[in-house]
This record gives sequence, structure tokens and C-alpha cells, in this order.
Amino acid sequence: MKEETGPLLPPSTWRERVQRLHLGLEHALGLPLVRVLLLAILALVYTDAYLNDPLLPALPPEAREGWWSWSDQWAYARSAADLAAGWVTAEHYLYPLGYPALGALGWAWSPTHAFFPANLLLVLLIGWATWRLWRRWLSRTACLVLAAVFMWAHADLLTLTLVIPWNTIASHAALAMGLWIVVAGRGGRALAALTALAMACYWVRPADAACFAPLLVWAVLRLPTWPRRLLGGGAGMAAIAASVVAVGLLNREVFGTWDTPYDRISWDTVGFASYAWAMQTYWLLVDGGSFFGEADTALLFRHPWLVLALPGAWWWVRREGLHAAAALATMGLSAVLYFRYNDLLPNAVMRFSLIHYVSWLLMPLAGLAGFGLARAWRSRAGTGSLLAAAGLMVVATGLQLEPRPLPAATAPGRVEALPPTWTMPVATSQ
Repeated sequence: MKEETGPLLPPSTWRERVQRLHLGLEHALGLPLVRVLLLAILALVYTDAYLNDPLLPALPPEAREGWWSWSDQWAYARSAADLAAGWVTAEHYLYPLGYPALGALGWAWSPTHAFFPANLLLVLLIGWATWRLWRRWLSRTACLVLAAVFMWAHADLLTLTLVIPWNTIASHAALAMGLWIVVAGRGGRALAALTALAMACYWVRPADAACFAPLLVWAVLRLPTWPRRLLGGGAGMAAIAASVVAVGLLNREVFGTWDTPYDRISWDTVGFASYAWAMQTYWLLVDGGSFFGEADTALLFRHPWLVLALPGAWWWVRREGLHAAAALATMGLSAVLYFRYNDLLPNAVMRFSLIHYVSWLLMPLAGLAGFGLARAWRSRAGTGSLLAAAGLMVVATGLQLEPRPLPAATAPGRVEALPPTWTMPVATSQ
């Protein structure tokens, strides 16, 4: 008579089955056809989000329905209409023309949905570049799980920043591609690709084009000889300068000046760095409620996992050295640039959707957080860094929830007056 073993398999058998399943999934996800299928699924998800967005307009932009009633989107539409007709007018030339030009390509197909084809392609580029970047740190299976969790947990944010037309969709696609190129490519082709992305980005958002500087510098330094570095660097600078001059000549033709009225508003009226750096960073990351009545806008409160990207960044630099450092420098430069922009205050982050300035950073940081979690358990130093990051996350959340009344006249969404001991000017968000 045989002895019954029961329904449960030995632990070693379960581990072997899980390992075989993981290896099979890893192999399948590496097949070109499966990767094309994943991009197709992303396209379907994006199309569904677009068609079901509550702000989706049904009438042409002139009806000012849905998101066409918003000032930025209305400006894009008017500029795209001009470009589709073959001219540029001072009345409708508000934002840089790179993004409206993408809308002009789809204008004949449908003025109401003119930006959808370009945005869909840009989102696929962002998804592809993000996947390839995550693969530097995680297995294919882990990347797939992380992508599903990220899209589920941040569906509202992704809809706000990638479905509704924003010119940052184009510049952020360029930056995401730039991060991938600088860590995966080298030589003249990588430098040429980064230069082309920076040139295109200048026509969309000049400030974002400036963030390519660390990538370009490192791409030049990676060339094998100093003659090639001097030649490549000089050619890249000349090409980018030509793009800057071309925009200036266009501005002079339309407005009679080398810049645009919007440029002057951005620098002179809104401006940069009117607040102490530590104070504005604290408002945006930890607590915006003290002055602004916006207790739920702080980034570490909305996305506390961001702190867990710190160990991942540390391990990335240790693994890949200056490639990783250049990519992190670009991400940091983008964060510093917009954190110093006076318009990016807690009352504007979500209320006026200005989260789209920095939302692109969440995707590479999510990969770094996953890398930090996966790598930290392999060493005592890694475990310590993970515990320190978790502690910082708890502290940041605790500070966010602690009420601290200050002598400032406030109302929800704005500051009436700062305390009299502070003399820094106050920027208002429009």
C-alpha cells in the first residue's frame, strides 16, 4: 500500500516551478513580437484614456469646450491652426512653435483631436525609453509588474499630464530618450542623437533643452580622442546655436525683437528664484499647507515612495559610474529649474495642473525605487540605506500632517501676505 503524500509539493518543487515560470516569462518578454504587443497594449490603454477623459472636447477648438477652454490648450490650438494654414501671427504665437507644429500635422485630419496622433506617438516613445532604462536595473518581469502598478497607482496624474495637450509631453519624451541614449550609446552617433533631441526640444521648451547639458557634456567626453571631442563638441554647439538663432530670427520677424512677449513675462513678471531655495523646496516636497492651504500637494506626501529612489540612485552610480551621474544630473537640473520657477507653488501644483512641469521625473525615479528595493537586501550597507530612506519617508509624511500655524494671512489656494519678518517677493500663479 502506497503512502499518501498529500496535496502539497515539497518547498524545493515549488521553488523550481516558480523559477521555471519566471525564466519562461523573462524569455517571452524578450521576444520582439511580445515587445511590439506591449507597445500595442500601451497604445490601446492610452487611446481608451483619451476617449474617456471627462474633458475630451467634442466640438472644434473655437467652441472653447472641454480642455480647449483652458488657456494653454487654447493657445496651442490657435497656433496650430495658423501653422496648418502656412503662416505665423503675433496674435496667436504665444508658446514656442514646436508643439503647435505637431498639432498642425493633425489639423487636416481633425482640428478637435489634432494633437492626439502626435501625443500617442510621444507617449509610446516615453514608454519605450522608460522600459529600456528600467531594464538597466530590473528584470523584464519586474519591469512589467512595476509598469502595471505605476500606471494603476498614478492613472489620474498620467491622464492629466499625458492625455490633455501640454507641450511638456514633447519635451519630456525628448528627455526620456536622452537618458536612455546617454547610458546605452556612445560615440558620434550618440552625440548626434542627443544634439538633435536638444535642438528639437529648444523649439518646444527652451528651458527643458537646457537640461540636456550634462548629457551632451558626457557624450562629448566619451569620444575616444581629444581631436574628436573638440570636433564633436564644436559641431554640437554649432548645431544647437543654429537652432537658437533660427528661433530668434523668427521672433524678430514676427515681433521685432529677439524674444517673445511670453519670454519676457516668464522672466520678468513670473520669474525665477524669488524665494529661498530651501523654503520653496520644502513647500513643494514636504508641506504646502502652512501658507497655501494646500496640504495634499506636497510631492513626498502624494508619492512617498520617491524617497526610496535614493538608494537606487546610489547603487546605479556605483554600477555605471559617470553614465548614471550624467543622467541623474539632467534629472536634478530639471527639478532644480522648475522648483525655482516662481509659478510652481503649492497652490498651482494641482489646482492649475503645473505638476506637468516635473511629472516626467516620476517614471525614472519609480525604476530607481524598484532598483533600490531589489538591490538593498544584498548587503548590509544597502539594507541600511533602504531603512534610512524609509525613515525619511515616514518623517516627511509626519511633517506634512503636523499643523504649524504661522503669522501669515492665507486663504485656500493663495497667500494674502507673508509674515512681516520675511521680505521676499511673492509670485502669484495664473
